[in-house]
Amino acid sequence: MEIAKMKGDMKIKGGAVAAEAGQLSGSARVVPMLLFFLSGFTALLYQVIWLKMLTLTFGNTVYAVSTLLGSFMAGLALGCYWFGRITDRANFPLRLYGYLEGLIGAVAVLTPMLFKWIEPVYIGIYQSSNQNPYLFGLSRFVLSLAILIVPTTLMGGTLPLLARHLTASYGHLGLRIGGLYAINTLGAAAGTFVTGFYLILALGLKGTVLLGCILNLAIMLAVLIVGRASPAIKGKLVDVPRTVSKPLWLSQKGGGLVFLFFLIGITSLAYEVFWTRILVLYLGSSVYAYSLMLSIFLLGLTLGSFLVGVVIDNVKRLNTLLAFLELAIGFYLILQIVQFSRLPELMGRLGVIFGRPSYWKSVAVSSLGVVNILLVPTLLMGAAFPLGVKIYARWNRWVGKNIGNLYSANTVGCIGGSLLAGFLLIPWLGIQRGMVVIALANLGIGIYLLLAEGWRRIWQRALVGAAILGLFLTGYHFFCPPNSVVLSAGVFTTGSNKMVVSFREDATATVSVEKIHDFRGDWLSMSVNGVNVAGTSPDLLTIQKMQGHLPLLLHRNPKRVLHIGLGSGGTAWSVSTHAVEEIHIAEISPAVAEAAGAYFQGVNHGILHDGRVELTICDGRNFLLAAEDKYDIILSDSIHPRYAGNGSLYTRDYYLMCRKKLNPEGVVSQWLPLYSLSEENFKMLLRTFQSVFPHTTVWYINSTINPFTIVIGRTEGGKIDFEALQKGWDERGLRLDLQKAGVDEVFHLLDYFVMGEEEVRRYAGEGPLHTDDYPAIEYLASKVISREASWHWNFTALIKQRVPVLPYLINFGKSDLEREEVLSTLEKFYQATTHNLRGQLHFLEGRYREMASELEKIPEINPDDLEPWEYFRLLKYKLDITGTNANQQ
Repeated sequence: MEIAKMKGDMKIKGGAVAAEAGQLSGSARVVPMLLFFLSGFTALLYQVIWLKMLTLTFGNTVYAVSTLLGSFMAGLALGCYWFGRITDRANFPLRLYGYLEGLIGAVAVLTPMLFKWIEPVYIGIYQSSNQNPYLFGLSRFVLSLAILIVPTTLMGGTLPLLARHLTASYGHLGLRIGGLYAINTLGAAAGTFVTGFYLILALGLKGTVLLGCILNLAIMLAVLIVGRASPAIKGKLVDVPRTVSKPLWLSQKGGGLVFLFFLIGITSLAYEVFWTRILVLYLGSSVYAYSLMLSIFLLGLTLGSFLVGVVIDNVKRLNTLLAFLELAIGFYLILQIVQFSRLPELMGRLGVIFGRPSYWKSVAVSSLGVVNILLVPTLLMGAAFPLGVKIYARWNRWVGKNIGNLYSANTVGCIGGSLLAGFLLIPWLGIQRGMVVIALANLGIGIYLLLAEGWRRIWQRALVGAAILGLFLTGYHFFCPPNSVVLSAGVFTTGSNKMVVSFREDATATVSVEKIHDFRGDWLSMSVNGVNVAGTSPDLLTIQKMQGHLPLLLHRNPKRVLHIGLGSGGTAWSVSTHAVEEIHIAEISPAVAEAAGAYFQGVNHGILHDGRVELTICDGRNFLLAAEDKYDIILSDSIHPRYAGNGSLYTRDYYLMCRKKLNPEGVVSQWLPLYSLSEENFKMLLRTFQSVFPHTTVWYINSTINPFTIVIGRTEGGKIDFEALQKGWDERGLRLDLQKAGVDEVFHLLDYFVMGEEEVRRYAGEGPLHTDDYPAIEYLASKVISREASWHWNFTALIKQRVPVLPYLINFGKSDLEREEVLSTLEKFYQATTHNLRGQLHFLEGRYREMASELEKIPEINPDDLEPWEYFRLLKYKLDITGTNANQQ
């Protein structure tokens, strides 16, 4: 009887161990690990794509993005918690894992269609909520959760299932969980990188989702093949030591540890939010920069998880190790702030080492810079989870429940950390002081863990805690100047000719105002995340004014105007000089509106206090999607399409939205840059615009040298009515504002004409369009390295395509004499401007003598258009006396 019982006990215990070491074949161990790499790959593939898809409906604001990420993480937390309990009762967890992967793919392939279905529901809520931020935020969360809850819950269930399959012994728990978590996170890093750098550009959004679905189904088939030979797995962990005393901070059911991992999740995602906001100032706002940052963040977690998994099975004082990890994360902030202050210098040196600039060399330089900043803290963060699982297993031998509790608590904490950092700490304290608060939280966790196991007397604990905090605060005081993580960025420190006047960190962006001295004189620049959006230099003032005047003058009787992107408010002011009744402005950042009111009064004349103006702080595309009103004019004054999130304001889908919101005879204008776009990119954007607005014209404000064009589309009629234009000119009180832009008469305005619809069609040619599903420009334009070279390419092509405005002009004189006079004047302007544009081209090439030779011909041809000649004569004088190379400005 006793012998039989002993054999039975040995069989149960041996079976559990054999499931890990003996009965599990090599393929049953290795193949699931490799497949879990693909599982992580597809999870982040979906996250990247779903985020891009949902922001097209919900807007590209920080509130919308946080809501969507919260929905994604909530599903992961629920799935890990729920399946953690199911796992411990499953005899064949590997097979169940395979079924989950298949279900993920089956549901994910439907998500693009489901996202479209929620759009009318969202619009209805938007229109009925009176833009209540709380109701609106809740509705976004519910709608996104309704779609994402199923696939993300299934994703969350994969970790506890595979952990249960691979782990039966406490002695190997750290190695198994550390390795499993590491390889899944490595897959996530690869998914982020490959999706951002390759897949979207190659397959589009829907095609990338389809690829993810195929990979999920392939994982399922592979698992089912391997799983046929896998034995049943039963029972709890074996070999758990019985002599370990329970630490004071761990409650009877491990609730204390679970809560600590909730706090650790808060700190981890808070840091990610801070780092993203900071690094965008150093690396730029391209889609590649975001993919790079997230990939390296995940790689650090991978390395930390793997390294700790290798060693913790042999470590006795696991609680102390976790304490020191948290203390190290907190103290590392001091070194990290110093690293940020030296990052521009480091990246400059790396650039010299790599030699002649290229796209991939810039990626390498950026990667090394980010690794320098993020590797150590993310490595420490990655070590925490396997360590926590190992500690928890001493009192909870159920692998699934163990992982489910810790992972779900940590993920919920991540949601809280994202919201805390983005919505509270950055707006209230700023980025650097917000990071200090989170570092103090890490130190607090570390101190608590450290002291709970020793120093029984209260005064000893207080003394040790005070010493640690005092050491941190002293180091921060001596080595970390205020706001240095932001103000050390190259966008604020490049050259001695730039001085930061102010900067404001709100939930959406870092908005700064700089005073700049260069060959154009002294002027103010407004930047959002380091990207110029407005300014008072001659070229910026002129384009801002004409962006408002041109489309309104081409409309017979504009009354209602939608202006997307406030900037300095200069365009809105120019619009207000017309006899319009309503001006609706959509601006994504409240700090932009504040900066415009505080520093650009001379440009906008207090336009936001005009009774006709209504300012809405929201994503412009989102406003247009949900707006009930229709407009006579839509001014799309967004920033460069190469920057992350801005490409959606240059797609065919967006232009179709604009057309839908226009009244009959409506006019839409689009600011379109010549720089940082290849010629093919520029053609694609023109081709896309004209696919919706066949009556497209392109205008270039030639009175100043600038890399901007204005593209105007009309719903009806491609001709320009000279008589109506002159009448509007005479009847509207515009002359004073137009004269500031160098426009003294209608002929100056018509002289800005470059191409009509036939020329645009011929120049743009046939080819792919820029769409929501194929947002190529954000990815292609980010590969253009040289701002100056691309400006030169596109400007050269532009002036080659230039034609006289006459073929598109009607009603330009009631008598033959009047018509002859108009024709003669137009010809004079056209010929003079031909030399003007050649001079500008020589200027871009640094050939100043040739530039002067061309400009000197202008007064002889057209004495009525001396403004460009005078501007360039002054410009050449400034260059001569300062020795400035204008091409470097």
